[in-house]
Amino acid sequence: MDPVNEDLPAAIASLTHGDGVDVAVDAAGAGPALTSALAGLAPGGRLVVPALHEHPTQLQPTRLMMTETEIVGAVGYRPAEFDQVIAAMADGFYDTTGWVQEVPLEGVFDALRSLRGGSGGKVLLKVG
Repeated sequence: MDPVNEDLPAAIASLTHGDGVDVAVDAAGAGPALTSALAGLAPGGRLVVPALHEHPTQLQPTRLMMTETEIVGAVGYRPAEFDQVIAAMADGFYDTTGWVQEVPLEGVFDALRSLRGGSGGKVLLKVG
């Protein structure tokens, strides 16, 4: 699904019959991704945040308390992990349609402005 233009909590509720998910990962580094992921957690669930967030995010701590959910940070990508993900994407394992925009290297500044403005999900730079 397209997390930028679709209602993630509603999709999770539909797929889990309203139960929510036990674990969610915010790999986008955007406030709406974090809040949508939290809204989709089951009671006692965990949100893992390996993404860098450039801007502060509004958070309602009462929801964490009432549902006994937690947020944890994670970091430590190894070069081999990047290689594995890139290979999986090249093999078609991940469908990037609708959430990854391909941009030539000379378009990187416009792409970053767009992302920082809240438009788009991920950018793939085409070099060469």
